[in-house]
Formats: sequence, structure tokens, C-alpha cells
Amino acid sequence: MSRTVPQRRDAPGAQGVSLRRAEGRDLEPILNLLRRASLPTAGVADHIATFWVAEFPFAPGAPQVVATGGLEVYPPYCLLRSVAVEPEFQGRGIARLLVQQALEEAARRGCRQAFLLTTTAEAYFARLGWERRPRQSLPRDLEASAELRGACPATAAAMGLELDRLGG
Repeated sequence: MSRTVPQRRDAPGAQGVSLRRAEGRDLEPILNLLRRASLPTAGVADHIATFWVAEFPFAPGAPQVVATGGLEVYPPYCLLRSVAVEPEFQGRGIARLLVQQALEEAARRGCRQAFLLTTTAEAYFARLGWERRPRQSLPRDLEASAELRGACPATAAAMGLELDRLGG
């Protein structure tokens, strides 16, 4: 069954914020946001086609990226990465919507399991159903990721989620 991917999606609870697929012009704003959030930037450019951004129109006709999240896809697995929201936009459900969008995309691309590494958001992802896993148990397919090759510290918690739990 084929589903269309929306170009734009409003973020409920975040009035004026909308989601869209990242484009090449978004790379620098994404990298800047990740740096401010102290998240790794290695490999982002290689996977920009599977990133999403949330925008807010600070000025008419001049929306700015206020959040991002992306995937590295290695079917039947994927790595959720780089979920970051500007501090003044946190707590509005934007990260949850970005994660949902990314996981729906992963399922469309044939992924059955999603994984992530985090040093600061383990409790957040646990509330979304992710479970901690021993890092050495992650699928070897994910070793192609810059995050697993050292961009993310060895102390980062590894977490996984079965995508069939999405009900899609």
C-alpha cells in the first residue's frame, strides 16, 4: 500500500509551526541548530534527503528552521538521529511530530526496527516506547553510520523500537 508523503504538515499545539522535508538549503540551519544543541553533525549532509524540519514564520515570507530530525536508512533498520528543537519551541509537541514523521518514513522505506543513540534524551524516548538496548547488540548494518563510528560518544544510550508498534 502506497501512502503519499505530505510536503507540509502543521504541528498541533505549536501554532504557526509547520513540518516539511528538508532540502539542500536547510543544511546550514540544521547544522547550526545541532551545534547549539551539542549534537553530532557528522553524516547529516549525506542523509539530508531523509531529514525533516519544522519552520516558524518569524517574518512574513521568511520562515526559519526551529527544529529538525532525521533518519539514516539501512533496511530493514534505521537510525533516528539529530532530533533537536530550539529552546523557545520546546514542550509544544514538535519533537514528537518530527519523530512520528521520521518513523512513518522509515516504515515506508521497509524498515522494521529503529534505533537511536542519546546522551540526554533517554527518558524522553522511553516515554515514546523506545527501549534501552546494549550498544553491542545494534545491527551491524548501522555501523555505516558516522554516529556509530565515533560521532556519538561510547557513553550514549542505545535504544530501539519495533516499527510494527506504530500500527501502520
